[in-house]
Amino acid sequence: MIEALLMTLTIVTSACSGIAGGVYFSFAAIVMPALRRAQPHEAVSAMQSINVAAVRWPFMIIFFGSLIGSVALVVMDMAAGNWVPASIVRVIGAALGIAAFSITVLGNVPLNNQLASETGSGSAADSWKSFHIPWSRFNLARTILSMAVPVVLGYSLVI
Repeated sequence: MIEALLMTLTIVTSACSGIAGGVYFSFAAIVMPALRRAQPHEAVSAMQSINVAAVRWPFMIIFFGSLIGSVALVVMDMAAGNWVPASIVRVIGAALGIAAFSITVLGNVPLNNQLASETGSGSAADSWKSFHIPWSRFNLARTILSMAVPVVLGYSLVI
């Protein structure tokens, strides 16, 4: 029973992390390069709209599903105390998922909140300049981590 639950949770967590990683990759590969070509006030306005649209149930289920699944995997493996290679790899994969979530919450979200306070009063160029470089770096880090999760968790299922 526990093995079936671990397998199911591993697959669901992998899917959530992979989908989130795909969203983050889309930002790195498409959205941010396009916004960097726009006028700063347009980029700020667009990113503000994107940030509002992102906080809806379709993405939040994936975003929090990755975290909840990762935490549950770590807790289950630590509680079992059965440190076979699959468990160790699964905990590593789950830790990557927790790290990706943490980068978002501690890096990207505060920058999003800071940008949300931009009112278009003429400081958009400064706001965009101070936003897009650190935000993009945090985004790249969470992209890599999120996309590594399904690889590592998938490996835990076959070893």
